[in-house]
Amino acid sequence: MNVLLYPPYLQWEVISDCNHKCIHCYNYWRADNLDVVRHSDFDAITEKIIARKPVYMAVTGGEPLLVFDEIKPCIEKIINAGTRVSVSSNGTLITEEIAEFYARNNIDTVISFPSINPEICDSVCGSSGVVSKVKKSIAILKRHNVKATINIVLTKLNLPSLWETLKAVKEWGLTARIGIAQRPINASDEYMRYELNREDFRHIVRECIRAKHELMLDVDLSVCVPDCAFDSEEEYIAVEKGECYAGTIAYSIGTDGSVKACQCDIKTYGNILRDDFGEIYSRMSEWRNGGTIPRECESCGRVDICRGGCRVEAFARGNDRRTLPEFANLDNLPVNYRRTEKIVNFTDDTTFTVSNNVKFLKDAECYRVSSGILAVHLTNDFAKWLMDNLSFTFSELLSATGADKEELTLILNMLAKNNILIIQEN
Repeated sequence: MNVLLYPPYLQWEVISDCNHKCIHCYNYWRADNLDVVRHSDFDAITEKIIARKPVYMAVTGGEPLLVFDEIKPCIEKIINAGTRVSVSSNGTLITEEIAEFYARNNIDTVISFPSINPEICDSVCGSSGVVSKVKKSIAILKRHNVKATINIVLTKLNLPSLWETLKAVKEWGLTARIGIAQRPINASDEYMRYELNREDFRHIVRECIRAKHELMLDVDLSVCVPDCAFDSEEEYIAVEKGECYAGTIAYSIGTDGSVKACQCDIKTYGNILRDDFGEIYSRMSEWRNGGTIPRECESCGRVDICRGGCRVEAFARGNDRRTLPEFANLDNLPVNYRRTEKIVNFTDDTTFTVSNNVKFLKDAECYRVSSGILAVHLTNDFAKWLMDNLSFTFSELLSATGADKEELTLILNMLAKNNILIIQEN
């Protein structure tokens, strides 16, 4: 996929200002007095987003709920155009009106919440009364049956309270994701005092596994760390980590329309309001051709999937996107970790049907095929065949494509996993 006109995933930073001043915030460009984007800009960016047809968009900030009234109609337009939306927030500004809006539009939310300990929480957030405000907001969300995930971004400041925070998330009946604060481009001395090291990462992995076993809590990592950071395949399988799609099938739009591969990055590739999107995407080619991969990782068999961990943090550490990340452990190379996927083997008369809600979208060099928030890219010929054959048997597809039987089995399993195909019981 050298060219994509319709990458499926998007982050839209609607405001850079925030009612918190977290020491680990990646918004290194934030000043005390920032102009809020004008409503006309919101409308113009909304139209550009709709034209890009994302299957999933995360609304971020700053604190997006500071401009809820302005972005509310924009979000509704984007949802009505067929995009699923999530809102990332610190959770302190949620009201009954906002929760009702979430529920009516099937919007889920991710709440950044550093600690259940009130003193630690306020210290991290640079605000006061955060715990009580978030508890109130969670109660509101639950009354409206809004799906919420707690994202616990860790530094040494709140790491000691991690277990108690996980217990609180379990009591709230929510799921958790654990983030590890990545070094901002212009990291302050205060941040550097609290930056985590590899031993801290080892502790976090153990606490994740402990929470799964003792609390029966659904918790994994929300950050992209290199596969070699895990010291065993057992750990790698037990704790899932965030995957990086920056500049490949995901991108970010800033408050002024600037486009980045990742919202945490400093480098822009154009402006959605002024530039042709194909040209913008083409300028991101370094994210797809290996130009950001650490040199030490080039010989590892997992590099195409792992991508060497977070490239933005690598830049913050070494002024080079090819810098090896902090948690990497070269003693674990080459990494051979694999999550065992259950592969269903098919008989010749196994029947498949294309799911009713599947959308086929012609892109520059392929088709984007999506179901809900899941999207895959298929060759033009294969996608057209599926559109013409909404129900078929394994032998019919095998005959039509001339593909290797084992390879075709893996492809069909992938499509079933992504809700593109339904396997009919014989």
